[in-house]
Amino acid sequence: MTISYFEQQDEAAQRSGEQTPVYSLGFELYENGISRALVLDYTDFTIKGEMTSLELKKPKPCP
Repeated sequence: MTISYFEQQDEAAQRSGEQTPVYSLGFELYENGISRALVLDYTDFTIKGEMTSLELKKPKPCP
């Protein structure tokens, strides 16, 4: 999944064409809600994250 964030532009700029995102967030998301392979792309530099371990806790009932 990739999510991109853009600066807000006026209406004329929005119609003029494509816009480069301020930054984008990419990751693999599984049906169980766990994600891995995180990538934060800030254009000038990129940060990559990798899941190295996972500890699942037993769920507690809601009060």
